[in-house]
Amino acid sequence: MPVRIIIFDDNEKLRHSLVTVLSTSDNYEVVGNYSNVLDVKNIISETFPDVVILDIEMPGKDGISAVPVIKETYPEASIIMYTQYEDEEKLFSSISAGADGYILKKTPPQLLFEAIEEVSTGGAPLSPSIAKRM
Repeated sequence: MPVRIIIFDDNEKLRHSLVTVLSTSDNYEVVGNYSNVLDVKNIISETFPDVVILDIEMPGKDGISAVPVIKETYPEASIIMYTQYEDEEKLFSSISAGADGYILKKTPPQLLFEAIEEVSTGGAPLSPSIAKRM
């Protein structure tokens, strides 16, 4: 059974690229992609994703504030923060809020695939430069 994925990212080009790349594998099913997290509770309760790929900076509400809402709505969902921010404050805020992984957008796509597999099996994926900081 494929891993059910939702993507939240305000960068439309990147979001659609992720959908396209992930959809090429039988291992993944993208069940939704959104430019913001304003309706995250309803989206999660309607789709029940295995993995949520979540940007930090989005219009209206940031991704970090959506993490506890996702975890409260559907605790089984694993959350990968997918961001350009390498600073420790955002990293620790994300992990403290309940995110399961933290991957930088500059990470090659293959490592994102590996992060999805890792988080799906209970791991906590981090980009190499982020892992060094921890």
